[in-house]
Parts: sequence; structure tokens; C-alpha cells
Amino acid sequence: MGFDLLQELKVNSEVVDLLISFASAAVTGNRIEFVFPVHVTAKDPKTGKELSFMSGDSKQSGMVTEVIDSLPSIADMIKYNKTSKDLRGYLDQKCHLLAYPFLIWLITSNRAHLRPLKPSERFKDITTEYQYVVCSNAAEREQKWQAMKLAKEQQLGYGKGSTYMFHGSPVGNWHSILRTGMMISGQPGLGASGAAIWMANDFSTSVGYCNRGGYRAGWNRSMFGPDIMCMAILELVNDKSKAVDNVSTRPPLQPSINHQSGFDHL
Repeated sequence: MGFDLLQELKVNSEVVDLLISFASAAVTGNRIEFVFPVHVTAKDPKTGKELSFMSGDSKQSGMVTEVIDSLPSIADMIKYNKTSKDLRGYLDQKCHLLAYPFLIWLITSNRAHLRPLKPSERFKDITTEYQYVVCSNAAEREQKWQAMKLAKEQQLGYGKGSTYMFHGSPVGNWHSILRTGMMISGQPGLGASGAAIWMANDFSTSVGYCNRGGYRAGWNRSMFGPDIMCMAILELVNDKSKAVDNVSTRPPLQPSINHQSGFDHL
């Protein structure tokens, strides 16, 4: 069996809604180019012309906005369609010919697994109910990270092999973070204060970075509303020698977005 878009919308409606919101904010914040639907295409049945988000070698970010703005709410996509075939026809006729393949790309290109936390799992001091665990590590990297954590635990004592810190980033950055992971990048505009993965012990410090750049615009038809902010709680190997001023981390601290790490919609 192939990928069933309608079933994905039914089972993971919150997550798909977030993915659309992140993509919308990524366009607003000029971040969409880092993970772009280069190979997403559709054929116009009337003209036979192939449609895409590319014009030669140029990425057409405006086309991404056009497609996202054409999308109905997740609830309406589910309500008015019984099968994925119905959904494709619905999106082709009422929205945009690229809408259906774009949604498939948006979901299948996301390598991270997002799961809403159960009420018993949520961080009590963070009042929003929209909290998620994010698992993104490849098995080999996860094994290496666990070995580093265990080594520190053997050195410092049981339960002290890891620690938690806050990471704030504008909502448009999460479109690429979910697909490439937390990366130290030298690309202009990807690091607020230099080449590092910056985080803080204090929630209020990281919140300031959620708004950095002045863009928070999500998706107008999102169940969360168009104005969202996201914060991550990352589990780190407890190696303070790799911290700088206690607010940033550098290799090999290796933040893990696994286990009890929280991904929080505020």
C-alpha cells in the first residue's frame, strides 16, 4: 500500500497542521529555501503543462505561499472527502494543482517523529496543552549519543548523565530543523550569535529568540491560529566543559531531540 494522505490527516491532524504552519512561516521568514520542494510537480490536465515550484534553477517561494494560502483547513479536508482519491480531486478543483503533491512532500520529507504528549507526560510548569515529543536521531547517531550519556552517568552518578535546556527559534526555522536536525551552520542568517547551537537554562531567555527576526506568521487556517511561537526543551549530554557562558553548546555535546525532550507550541 502506498502513502494515504487522507488517513494521515485523520490520524495526525495536529502534526500536519504544524508542518503547514512551519512551511508558511518559513516562506515569510525567507527560510523555505533551505528545504524547498524542488522536485514537486503536477500536470495541468487541460494544457498538459507541468507545474512546479521552480522556474529553471530559480526557487519560486511565492508559489509556495500561493499553494499554502489555497489550502482549506485540515478539518474541511477530512470532512468533505472519503478517500485520498476524493481528496486529490477536491484539492485540484478547489485549491491548486500543486496542493496535493505539496502536502505529500511536506509530510514525507519530515524525518522527525512528532507525538503529542499525554497529559501525564506534559511539563506542568508550561501551561499550554500543545506539547510534543520529537524523535529525529538516526539509529547510529542515537547509539553514539546514548553511549556518551552513559559514560557521563558512570562518571557523575546515576541520573546525572544528561541535562535539559531551552532552545528558542523563530517558528519558520522549524521547517528545516525537523528535516535536518539541530545543526551548527555557518550559513548567514541561521545563527543568532555565531556558529553554535544556542540554548539557555532560563525559559525567558529563550523566549526572546522565538521572536527574533520579527516573523511569527503561520498558516491562516491553522487550528492553532496564524500567530504561533515554538520552544524546544533539549536533552543534552551533561558535559559542562562544552558550554560557553552556560547558554550555548558545541560538539560533541550533541543535543538529542529524543526521549523526554519537549517540543512546545506556545
